[in-house]
Amino acid sequence: MKKLLGIIVFGLILNGNAFANIFNCVIDDYDISGNKVDITIVIDVDNFNKSSLVTTRSMTSNRTADDFTFTLDGRNGKLIITSSSFFMIKKGSYDLFVSSNSKKDDNNYFKGIFTERSFTDLIHTVIIEVWSPKMPIYLFIADSPRKVFKGTCK
Repeated sequence: MKKLLGIIVFGLILNGNAFANIFNCVIDDYDISGNKVDITIVIDVDNFNKSSLVTTRSMTSNRTADDFTFTLDGRNGKLIITSSSFFMIKKGSYDLFVSSNSKKDDNNYFKGIFTERSFTDLIHTVIIEVWSPKMPIYLFIADSPRKVFKGTCK
């Protein structure tokens, strides 16, 4: 009986990790000038790390009555750019705030925002249509607001 209980508990622990969202995406598009843009992205979401996105005073990091919460149910993750031919978004790892952590075949979007560490005022957005068989990805780069970069995910 103890062995059976141990197997069930261990199975539940492993089952929780099975729902971690990891997307492998490729942006294959053109910029506004017609230059080819190839970006390879890995998105890894920590399902066990909930967070809220709030505004604070940048000089003091204190929260006041004037600040507000954007969402109550977010997740932390990483957006890793393994290769990039686009000069505005460089290869590297970026902290990702996920406001909608939808899995493949869900009926909602996967949505998240990330920022470059050196330019904290530039907030980029990533959206994935997880219900579509090809899982299209849309990447909105803050310093190129007139262009949405498109690709696919697995």
